Amino acid sequence: MAWTLKKRALDEGLSEYYRSFIPGITHKQYCRYVEKAYEEEIVLSPITFIAIVKGIDNEKATEIFFEKNKELTDSGVIPAIARFGEASEVPEN
Repeated sequence: MAWTLKKRALDEGLSEYYRSFIPGITHKQYCRYVEKAYEEEIVLSPITFIAIVKGIDNEKATEIFFEKNKELTDSGVIPAIARFGEASEVPEN
């Protein structure tokens, strides 16, 4: 199962999404970060990816994530359904 998850993480589409948060990162560089996270048993989310690449803590990476996610959504690069953190989009129970 771990290999399947790792293989999926190396997918070009997922790579493009993660790299959209940090301009200038190539697919090859992204793959190196995935390999490193896999070896160190780190769960690689967009936030941890930003933190690792930029060498910052998760709190600052979270701020960057929300800021960049909003930019990408507003520009139409990613669909609005992928936007996180908007209170109006959180379903009420």
